[in-house]
Formats: sequence, C-alpha cells, structure tokens
Amino acid sequence: MEEYYLDILNNYPHAVAYFNKKGDILFYNKIFNDNYIIETLDIRTISFKEIIEENILKRIIIHQNISSKNFINKIFSEFDSPSEKFIIEFKSGKIFEVFFKISSHENRIMYHNDITDLKRTFEITSVKLSKLELIMETIFSGVISFNNIGEIDYINKSAKLIFSDKQKRTNFNDLNLESLFQGISIEDILDSDKYGIIRELKGKRLSGNIFPIQVIVNKLDSKWSLVDRRKESRDHFIATLNDISESKKLAFELQQSQKMDAIGSLASGIAHDFNNILSIIIGSSSLLRNKDSGYEENIDNITNAAHRAKNLIKQILNYSKPSYSKNEYLDLTNIINEVAQFIKQTTPEKIDINISIQGKDIFIYGDETDIHRCLLNLLTNSVSAIKNSKGEININLKVIKKERIVSLTISDNGIGIKPDIQDRIFDPFFSTKDKSEGTGLGLSMVQRIIKDHNGKISFKSEFKHGTTFEITLPLISKKINNNEGVKNQIELRKSRLKETIIFLDDEELIVKVSSKILANAGYDVQGMTDSTETLNLIQRNSEKYSLLITDQNMPNINGLELTKEIRKNNKNLKIIICSGYTEGIDKSELEQIGIGGVLSKPVSTEKLLEIVNKLLS
Repeated sequence: MEEYYLDILNNYPHAVAYFNKKGDILFYNKIFNDNYIIETLDIRTISFKEIIEENILKRIIIHQNISSKNFINKIFSEFDSPSEKFIIEFKSGKIFEVFFKISSHENRIMYHNDITDLKRTFEITSVKLSKLELIMETIFSGVISFNNIGEIDYINKSAKLIFSDKQKRTNFNDLNLESLFQGISIEDILDSDKYGIIRELKGKRLSGNIFPIQVIVNKLDSKWSLVDRRKESRDHFIATLNDISESKKLAFELQQSQKMDAIGSLASGIAHDFNNILSIIIGSSSLLRNKDSGYEENIDNITNAAHRAKNLIKQILNYSKPSYSKNEYLDLTNIINEVAQFIKQTTPEKIDINISIQGKDIFIYGDETDIHRCLLNLLTNSVSAIKNSKGEININLKVIKKERIVSLTISDNGIGIKPDIQDRIFDPFFSTKDKSEGTGLGLSMVQRIIKDHNGKISFKSEFKHGTTFEITLPLISKKINNNEGVKNQIELRKSRLKETIIFLDDEELIVKVSSKILANAGYDVQGMTDSTETLNLIQRNSEKYSLLITDQNMPNINGLELTKEIRKNNKNLKIIICSGYTEGIDKSELEQIGIGGVLSKPVSTEKLLEIVNKLLS
C-alpha cells in the first residue's frame, strides 16, 4: 500500500516534501528532487534548514531589497505557523508558489507549484491589458460595454465626455444604455441584423439635450463581464460611438454656402427669363384692351406665363431653402423635366439638352428638394464643362428591372476631368472651378444625398472629350389612387345661405381679383387691405362672417397674430392663411390655433374654391 502512495506522489505534477516538527525531511517526491537536486544528500541527516540555506538560497533571486536573513526567517516562520503562500523565483527562470500545510501528526507538508508559465502569461496579459486600457481611454471614439438588458459595465473617457455635456459625472455604471438614447429601445439597439453597421441615432446627454450620434454595435463571443471576470453574466456587447453634431452642423453650413454660390451663377439667366415672362404678361394685357385681338389666346398667354413664373420661383426656393429631409413618393420623370427646363432657361442656345426616358411611372422614395439639388448641380457642372463651346448634354433615364433600380445618366461633351484629380472630385471642399465661378452644391454633397437615398453615384470621364455621371436609386412601386391623374372638377357652389367671407391682403389687386372669383362662386365677399381694421370689423360682427382668408405677411398684424387675437373671443370663425413662402410656418402652431388650411401663392382659382368649399360645406 505504501508503494502505491509513493507511486502517486512521484507522479504528482508539483513538488512535495514531508518534514517532522523539528524540520527533518521524511519524504520528497521526484519533482521536488528535480528542483532542488538533493538526491546526493543523506536523507537521514538532511533538514529543512539545510535545504533552504545550502540549496535553495544559492539558486533563487531575492527581490524587493529583502536580505537573505529576512527571507530565511519568513520561510521558517511559515514552516512553524503556516498562514500564506509566497513566491520564489529561481535564477534559471523557474517560478514557484510555495506553501505549507500541517498534517494530522503535526508534521509539515511543503508544496511547490511551478507557476512559471502562468506567471509569464499573466505578465504578458497584464501588459496587453494595460496597452488596451491606454488605447481605450485615449481614442477619440466613445466605447461602452453592456449586457443584453442595457446594464453598463464599462464606459471610456470619450463616451463620458459625449454624454456628460455640462453635467459632471464620473460613474455611469448605474445608468441603463437605453437612457442614453432617444426613441429607440434596447431591443432595437441589439438588432442582430445591424451588428457592425454604422447607424445614426439620437443620443441623449445627461442634461437632456438631444444630439445626432453614430453607433456601431457588436456582440462579444464571451458571456463574461469585461470588468469582473469572476462574475458570469448575460450576453455582452460593445458599442462604438461618435458625436456627429459638429460635422452635421458644418455640412449644413457648407451646403447652404455652396447653394448660395450656385444661385449667384444662375442669377443672370433667371433675370433674363423673368423679363421674358413679364413681357408676355404686359403685352397680352395690352392686347386684351382691344376686343378684336383674340382675347382667349391672350388670356392663355398670361396664364401660361404666370405658371412659368410660379415654377421658376418654386425652383429657386427649393434650391435655396435649408434642407430638412421630407421623404415621399417622387415621379422622377417630372423632376427631370422640371430641372431640365430650368437649366434650359439659363443656358446658352448653342448647348443642346436632350432627354430620353425609357418607361412610365418611374417612382423613387426620397426628398424632392434634395433630388432637385443633385440634378441641378450635375447639369450646371455639365454646362460649365462645355463653357462657351457648342455642345450637348444628354439625360437618360431607364429602369433595370432585374435589380429593381432606376439608372439616370447625365453626359456631356465638355472639357472632361483631368486624370490626376478624378479620385478627389467627391472630396469635401474640392472644386475644379475657379473661385470667381462659385462652387455650387459640391459633388461631396451630391454623393451624400444619393447615399442617404440608398443609391450610388459613379462617373467616367475622358479629358477633353466629356464626362458621364450615373446615379442609381431603388425603384418604388407606387400605388396610384383612383382619383390620381384625374382632373378634379370644381363645381361652383351657389350657396343658399350666402356665407360671408372676408378676404384680407395688403395687395389691393389681389383682393379685387380673389373677391371676384369667390363672388362668382356664390359667396358674399368683403375685401380688406388692413389687418387692424379687419380685426375690429370681426370683433364688432362676430356672427356675421363664416370665413376669413388672410395673407400671412400683413403689415402691423400678420396672419397668425390676427388669428390669435380673433380666437380670444371667436372660436368658430374658419380661417385660411395665404403665403408666398410657407416653409417658415409652423404646422403644429396652425393646428393649435385652429387654422383650417394654408394656401401657397400664387393661388389658382381651382385650389381656392376647393379649400373654401371644403371648409364651408
């Protein structure tokens, strides 16, 4: 039986020695002998003290300025009264964890565990972790580690700065990740289909301020906490964050600046076309004075010229107003025709603009203003590339059914792009134009807009021979309403009750024309040009009037202010606001004060009667 135990001990992977209380060695296994080479000594006379002083002490490294005497005293103290483990390191590079146990016979068992590899691994890992911690705490991006219920166990310095704002806070571990974002749940943040994908979300600072933030979420392979490896936890995730408030602000300012430059370059052409429109209106109006001149044709000329002026103003406003995305179904054919017509009006006659559209009902989903701007920029660039030469611009639109995409190409036979700058044309602030020519919207902005619409833009160019840009966008199947495309027939309503309408505008001619249109439709109309007088009139006769149609930009009291004053005493009067520029009007405020509708100037007869009939029926 004794041989059995000896065999087990000799094959034990750690050094073991057995001493009596006096320190005489009674047994040691093979590993112990290999470490201390005591087989040449007489086991009957060798003691613990001799092993330490004559063997071990000569072969180990004593650290931390501990004297040999103190080291021996510590070992003997542990031998007499075991309390803790200690480490000894041999000059050979071996490292042992040493500790003693007292047996049931008051003898001492000495254990030596070889921890060389473990210690080396620990040191390497510690260095790597120190480097990783330094990197994590100095990188510009924010990093947050969290589990699948949003509990945060690590947040780096940059992430703290992103969310702290002016609120001083050092501990974020008591916050839930969901509280750092607005309008998104932890389930949406952890959507497995979006791992590794850059997403733009709304961050929420500790002060409550909302800001745009880019987020990339990835799942960790381990289910252990990053901070406490002893604590088994749920699935863990890493979020990398970048505050993009400043970049969004700069991009917006750059876009506005570049759009103003582009409008400046188009100003002369716009002025020329407006003068043509005014000439048509003035000439046709003069001809109407002569009853024999064919007044119907002259009326058509005036109407068509007015519509051209309206569309031109719409294009200018679309291009110059701030860009806030408003996605909707868009007929790309109509947009191309509108932009091409606008460019034709401001382009020399020696440049031909050709349009080829293959297919019908080509719809995309996006922001009309942004798409207008992109096409206008590309076409303006083509015109600039041709400069004073005779040339042509070809616009081609087609559907690629297999890929469910729309392909739009804009080609010109202008100067082309030099090979050495072709890889830079989409860079922000880069332009091939002279400073005196302006910079336009910029191809970097065009590229961003197309990407925002889940599309792609590419180009081919041969210097001195021309350039072709291709835009691809997702094709959308738009459901056409039963009434869509059918011209609404407005029935002129001869009211039995003779509702009375007040029409208010500071332009007297508009009041006269609009009042006559409404009177012909069967309404009693009182035209006004002063908002203060109108307010007094309504306050004196609150029951007499059914509807007020007012211009927003009235002197003294504007349309919204007038409505608020009326609402103090009259909650029933229906009110319509008219404006030449409706973008600045807050729609939520209109609902709160009971505005029944908004009309954009110039107002067509059909649109005016349609909204009036709707409110009074």
